[in-house]
Amino acid sequence: MSSDDRRTLLERAQLAEEAGRWEDMVSHIRAIVVTGQELTVEERNLFANAYKNHVGNKRAAWRILESHEIACDMAKDAVSAGVNELNIQPEEARKDSALLLELLKDNIKIWSAEVDSEQQLHRATVRSNFR
Repeated sequence: MSSDDRRTLLERAQLAEEAGRWEDMVSHIRAIVVTGQELTVEERNLFANAYKNHVGNKRAAWRILESHEIACDMAKDAVSAGVNELNIQPEEARKDSALLLELLKDNIKIWSAEVDSEQQLHRATVRSNFR
């Protein structure tokens, strides 16, 4: 790699940093690192910053997925408790309550499916980013 190519990659990494485009920054820094040449202090700092922010975003996304999963579990527990309470409700209230519980069950299925698909997408993204 010529020094001009290296300088161009470094400039692109700096621009990506300014724009908060961590994946692009990682890509440019990775291209410099794989040359096997020793990194300058500036390149090392950019390398550390790129990966810190890139991984930080992935961790934040994972925390969000986990909180959605916890919310689904809490909703399932609430529906189960509601089902147990149906038998002690008066007839009119029982019908309304049963309808509401069915709607909640349907929503939980949708939320759970969304969480599952988001987790699968996140896992695939993580795998592709760390190859």
